[in-house]
Amino acid sequence: MPDDVRDSLERARDGFYSQCRAQGIADPEHFVTERRDRAAQCVKDNVDVDEIVQDISRHMENGELDVLFSSRCRDLPPRILDCIERPLVELERCLNETERAKNYSATLMAGLREAVDFLCFNDGERIAIFLGEKGQECMSSQQVRDSLTQCLEKHNLTASTAPDVLDSTTRGFTPAFCHRMFVAHDCAADALRLCDDPTPSNVVDSLLRAFEGPLPWPSATRG
Repeated sequence: MPDDVRDSLERARDGFYSQCRAQGIADPEHFVTERRDRAAQCVKDNVDVDEIVQDISRHMENGELDVLFSSRCRDLPPRILDCIERPLVELERCLNETERAKNYSATLMAGLREAVDFLCFNDGERIAIFLGEKGQECMSSQQVRDSLTQCLEKHNLTASTAPDVLDSTTRGFTPAFCHRMFVAHDCAADALRLCDDPTPSNVVDSLLRAFEGPLPWPSATRG
């Protein structure tokens, strides 16, 4: 990791730790790390990534992706969302009373649920279509990755600006923060338009819009 990126992430981390201390948490590093690790372990316990990858490969060969995601969409989302929600709510202890009243965790979880509902619509039909049109291969292609990186750098949205983004979240969904998120959204959708088929870009664009829907974006920031 480049030194400037590491330094920026460390500043963002230290700033959040300072907020925790201000709210009476004596060991913020342990407090945050324990919840992060608990969420990660919970997801790992509920999602066998290797098994899913093998299942996708097998079902793609048989043309039965819809069968695979029908069962996955019924079983996995509630468990994964629960893994994320509990630690996220607990991390709000690092916010002051005014910030906690804004209920960021509930707002973010509402966005995540909308995104999951979008993907799992009609028993995961959209995931199957995305994979069937080689969306995964296109997303990981060098051409798309380079286009995304260039777009983010053009708008000064790189890892080294992470502290500004994280600091914005503690002040709410400000116009500046929302603008950054909308630009990142557009960069991702535009990069995927380089795919041979428009499906991957359309799916990702709609997925991001589903996530953004419940969030309290100031209306003037959406172009």
